[in-house]
Amino acid sequence: ADIIEIKQQVQSCADQLQERQPLSHSLRTQLARSALTNENLHKKIDQHEQTIAADAAKHKHEISQLKEQVVGEKLELEAAVEKTKQLELESEETHNELERAQRDLVAEAHRLQHQHQVMLEVEEDRVQLRQDLKASQHTVRRLERAQREQ
Repeated sequence: ADIIEIKQQVQSCADQLQERQPLSHSLRTQLARSALTNENLHKKIDQHEQTIAADAAKHKHEISQLKEQVVGEKLELEAAVEKTKQLELESEETHNELERAQRDLVAEAHRLQHQHQVMLEVEEDRVQLRQDLKASQHTVRRLERAQREQ
């Protein structure tokens, strides 16, 4: 905007000078050079503005992609946290089941140990009864023999 205003002022001054007095050849040459310089500056400014606009669009697109990536990664992390919580619950349930199973096994071991002890006692009683039976039979035979001898 400033350049356009300057260019207009230069043109206005040039127009006034032409009206008042004929310009010398060197002034006209300088004026033409200034006009060319101003035009070149305008072109360079336009190029810079286009470059800036292109860079801005490129950066905006990159930022958009990064935002999408961050959102995706955030969703993945949230899913991983949920999965971890689920696995922790399952692990706790498994631990509780193992503790119950261990208590059941200990109780079963005690029951079997008691049953084994009872079976040993029954076996001892059976052996003792067999010995008593043999002794009784031996006594009966001896008594029968003694009775026959009398």
